[in-house]
Amino acid sequence: MATMTRLQGALSGLAIVPLLSGCLLIGAVNAINDQPPSAAAASAAPTGPNGPPGGSTSSVTVPTSGPQSSETTSSSTTTNAGGTSATPAPPPALPGRTKWATMEGEHVRFAVPSTWVEINPVAVKDAAKVPPEITALAKKLGVSTKELLSRFEDVDLAFLAAPVNGYSTNLVVLTEDIASLPDDAWVTETYAVATKFKILGTARPTTLVGPGLRINSSAVLKGVTINLTTLIVDLGRNCVVLEVSGRNRSEVDQVVATLVTTLHSI
Repeated sequence: MATMTRLQGALSGLAIVPLLSGCLLIGAVNAINDQPPSAAAASAAPTGPNGPPGGSTSSVTVPTSGPQSSETTSSSTTTNAGGTSATPAPPPALPGRTKWATMEGEHVRFAVPSTWVEINPVAVKDAAKVPPEITALAKKLGVSTKELLSRFEDVDLAFLAAPVNGYSTNLVVLTEDIASLPDDAWVTETYAVATKFKILGTARPTTLVGPGLRINSSAVLKGVTINLTTLIVDLGRNCVVLEVSGRNRSEVDQVVATLVTTLHSI
């Protein structure tokens, strides 16, 4: 499998969760590196919290959790009896209480909760003034605007919910230039090592733009349970990575379900 260097940025983005909740700042993740699969397989077992992934590359079955194991949506194209592609399916309707979020470079969009504040690192950097909603959000979280924005420098997009008890449920998004979706061995040997989150289950949903890999996980940080779902979707040319973090598992699942059903080409 091709290297996933930028995915390190997504996993490192987990630091925003405990930081904003006032619990614990997770250090930068170093478990994902530039080694090809053969080299990674030959690596020794991790020797410390940030050691490289080790172990065999043999197939590993990850237990699935809940109804996510069978979640699918219709593909964006259908094939008729002659084997040719039919007209692409129309884009999905915008669900209630959501708004469209667009990744211009990838020509895709998806729905997010309408009240969530968007942080586009490139747009904010180029803007003459930081949007007031971002400044207000930082104030509610008890951090400076600069500190808040610094946590999203390595992602393409981020969306944050209104803080509750100093914590903001959030979504980070980026693209990764990889040839195909990771296998289950990668989930157990690399992802789990990198994030230090306990894997609860995986699923292989189908979206309107291509197949996906969903990883549900959680961790207890200083007595606070953080729930995380990583959704990696194969766009054909590369993959898009969407990570939702929150204290409430049902809220995380609802946001992810919306992502799966509304992610589509534009």
